[in-house]
Amino acid sequence: PLIVDGFNIGNRQEVVMRDRQSLAKDGMFVIIASVNLKTGKLRKIMGGVRHGMAWSPDGERLAYSRKAGTNKYGSNFYDLYTINASGKKEKRVTTGLRAHSPDWSADGKTIAFVINRDGTENLSLIEPDGKNYRKLTDFQNGEQVFRPQWSPDGKQLLFAMSRGNGRDIYTLDVASGKLAAVLADSADSRDPVYSADGRRIYFSWDVSGIFNIYSKSL
Repeated sequence: PLIVDGFNIGNRQEVVMRDRQSLAKDGMFVIIASVNLKTGKLRKIMGGVRHGMAWSPDGERLAYSRKAGTNKYGSNFYDLYTINASGKKEKRVTTGLRAHSPDWSADGKTIAFVINRDGTENLSLIEPDGKNYRKLTDFQNGEQVFRPQWSPDGKQLLFAMSRGNGRDIYTLDVASGKLAAVLADSADSRDPVYSADGRRIYFSWDVSGIFNIYSKSL
């Protein structure tokens, strides 16, 4: 059976998905595969991938995180990479940052992503060629950050964050660094995305005791 862990739709008439079982040789790591929307043909792009992936706005490159090495203690290190649509030209973007969950800005000039250090995660930016790395947040108390998403105007990042039990939804103004809670309550809210015009978000919320999809105006 094919178990799909996540997917991303680009402008190349392909759905890119991560599969945890049938295409990963060891059953542990994730592969990225594309499905042609017209023919249904499945094509493996890259193995050993974790967390999210994202098409560049022009549909020519895919950003993702994969295992980059193992330290002397046996811990795996993950970094960001990009690969062209044919799956033949891979470029390493970060080194030693334990980076994951990339998302391209609408102009294609910047990638937002998450870094992990000592059990705490923070938001960062970098250019696709690996230049001009910038850390955006300075969380220090075990915060876990999930799947940042650029706003359509490129001014904010939308993401879920856990500071203990469950997750809440926040925005971060990229220029000022101002953090704002969009939905923070006793329920668990996660996986937010912007509407095309940036006026609403859609997210998963278990306020009823069961996760369902909701929307909220900004």
